[in-house]
Parts: sequence; structure tokens; C-alpha cells
Amino acid sequence: MRQYVLAAVASLAVVARGPSADDAPAPAACPLPPVDPGGRVARRMEQAEYLLPISAPVTDATPGALGRLSLVALSAAPDVPDAGHPGMRLLVVNKADRPAGVMGQDGRVVDLWLEAVDPFGQWGPIQVPWGEGGCGFGMGIRQLRAGRAWDIAAPRYAGSFPTRLRFALVVWEGPRPGLVVSNEFGGWVNPEQFAPPPPPE
Repeated sequence: MRQYVLAAVASLAVVARGPSADDAPAPAACPLPPVDPGGRVARRMEQAEYLLPISAPVTDATPGALGRLSLVALSAAPDVPDAGHPGMRLLVVNKADRPAGVMGQDGRVVDLWLEAVDPFGQWGPIQVPWGEGGCGFGMGIRQLRAGRAWDIAAPRYAGSFPTRLRFALVVWEGPRPGLVVSNEFGGWVNPEQFAPPPPPE
């Protein structure tokens, strides 16, 4: 089922929440944190693990576009803890007039991952979505009501390769899924993170 959903999403136009990825400036245009920001160091593509928090009311100070659901990476905000490492805040903000759904399992967001521009200038995932290739037990749609937001702890990586990054999330706002991407931000990863992990034995 999830393979079908992700294939269907891949055929949809990306709903960008920032500048177009095709027209994006060179990596230097995104402010870079220090080479070693003290974040998580990965030597391969990791599995994404984003805990689903309790939603909070949207206020006038909450970022995000009016009339729709937005994914907002607060890369310049102070660090938050993420699995024992300095992480960053990622907001899922629903300023639409209807609820939006995301796939969840075991208190985690399923179809949420981090992407980066690789050494060849192409966007690609550096995380495997939670539950990919695993058991679908307990998986279901989690609703984010209109006027509410999730504040999620996300990883901040350290590495040798400066690049642009963004988050991607599969969202259900009707009978078919759509893909929402966050604003772009500068960061550091290791080139090995672009290599897909080996298939399970």
C-alpha cells in the first residue's frame, strides 16, 4: 500500500513552500552553520524517526502560509534535543480551513524525510521514511485540525559537504496524497548519506 502511495506522490507536482528547487541559488546563497555544528554525524542514509507531538494552537506569530498546510524548518532557531544530539525545530502548520492528515505509526510520522542537494546538483533523500519495508501494523492517518500545528524535533547533521536541505512530507487533504516541502536552508552532511542502504537480508 505504501509503495503505491509513494509512487503516486512521485507523479504529483511538488507544492513548494519556498523558492522553486529548479530555480534555487547556489549553496552559498543559503547561510551555512559552522562546519561542525555539534549535530548528528551519519555515515550512511539513516531511517527517519520523527515523534508526533500533541498539536498546539496556531497564533499570529506562527509562521506558515495562510489558507494551506505548510512545512516550516526553523534552521536559525536555537537547537532542540533530538535523540541525544542538537537538533532543530520543524513545524507542520495548518492554516487551511479543513483538517489535513499524515500517516502515523507508533507515535511517529511515517512519510516525512530530509532531502539535500547532492554533489551533482540534484535533490535526493538522505533519510529512509519511518516504516519503509517494515510491518504496517498500527499505521493510520493522523489528523491535524485547522488552526493547529505540530512542533517536531528534527535532526541537524554535521559533515564535510556543504549543501542545501529541505524536508518533505506526504499529506492527505482529500482522496489522494500530496507532497509538501519545506523552505530550504543551508547545512552540512556527509556524501555517504546519499547512498541508499542495502536491502534487508
